[in-house]
Amino acid sequence: MRNIVRLALSTLLMVALAAPAFADSLLNTWGMRAGVGISNLRATNSDFDWRTAFTGGGFANLQVLPWLAVQPELLYAQKGARTSFESTDQSGNITGSGTITFKFDYIEVPVLLALSKPALGPARAAFLLGPSLGIKVAESVKSEGGGATLNAKTDVVKTANFGVVGGLGVRVPVGTLKWVGDARWSYGLTSISKQFYAGDVQTSSVQITTGVEF
Repeated sequence: MRNIVRLALSTLLMVALAAPAFADSLLNTWGMRAGVGISNLRATNSDFDWRTAFTGGGFANLQVLPWLAVQPELLYAQKGARTSFESTDQSGNITGSGTITFKFDYIEVPVLLALSKPALGPARAAFLLGPSLGIKVAESVKSEGGGATLNAKTDVVKTANFGVVGGLGVRVPVGTLKWVGDARWSYGLTSISKQFYAGDVQTSSVQITTGVEF
């Protein structure tokens, strides 16, 4: 795992350093996309359910070769997870139930390699793979149950979240623009928990977005 993290960090650093020098000559297109992120937490000591929330932002396309592009992105990604609970009386009888939603919002910077397949008519598909750095910008918990709803800010998650992204994207010309869509898996490599007794807690999410490329 440490070797994977080091390799991904090295790749992100090299691309970040090289991109400004070549951006003017390589910049091909840019665009915006939005959609849903279906996220969960992988935890040593707990099981969670999926949380569905917003994912979206902008991207650029730096064409290196006819079949290879570098795609840096700037996204707002809402992640987290849900869990359920039951309330009981003093005798142990169940008196109600509810859900707790953990909300972790990030500014994410994926730097992806887009490996294009031969065009299928007007459509062009590409495999996406690369590292991603997330910076936490908001964190809260929401409890619903027993006829009451409680929202509270929390501070149990680290600021940085590093991971890898893999998926499939497609582009279809529509007039002078291109419709874009992709489905990807974002897999956290580092533990986000500040609490050592909580064990390792890592993010995992499926993101499905659509948008336009200029």
